[in-house]
Amino acid sequence: MQRDIKNSHFKVIKSNNNKPKIEVEFKGETKTFFPEEFIAMILSKLKNNAKDYLDKDINDIFNLSFTFK
Repeated sequence: MQRDIKNSHFKVIKSNNNKPKIEVEFKGETKTFFPEEFIAMILSKLKNNAKDYLDKDINDIFNLSFTFK
C-alpha cells in the first residue's frame, strides 16, 4: 500500500478523527475527501458515462460493499 501511495496522483492524509482522507489538487484548489465520497463520485461518473453511451436513463442500482481500514 505504501508503494501505491507514493506512485499516485493524490495524497492520503489523516483526518481529525484519525481516518484516512484523499487530498487532490483540482483546478488550482486543494480538496479532501473520505474514501467513501471518492468512490461515490467515481460511480456517479460511470453512471453518467453509461447513460451517454446507451443514450437512455440508467435506473438500475447496484450495490458494492467496501471496507476501509
